[in-house]
Amino acid sequence: MKDNKQNARLQNITDILNTQSTEPQIQMVVAVPAELPEVPATKSESQLNVEIRTEIIDRLKFHGLRTRKSLKQLVAEALSQYLDNVEKTM
Repeated sequence: MKDNKQNARLQNITDILNTQSTEPQIQMVVAVPAELPEVPATKSESQLNVEIRTEIIDRLKFHGLRTRKSLKQLVAEALSQYLDNVEKTM
């Protein structure tokens, strides 16, 4: 009985192999340029993720409410001022 099951499985495998195409599969090959073209920057902004103490975030939010400025504006202004000051001393 066990031999019959094995023979049936082998026959199924043989049938599958016999019905499959024996022609080789050809893949399309496309040449890649030696140098990739430069992609122009489309964004004038980038994202920055940093961890800051909660106390500073709370103060920043409160200041944003008083001045009607977003956190993004406040952080950009603060970093810009900081870099201006540092560059003056160099």
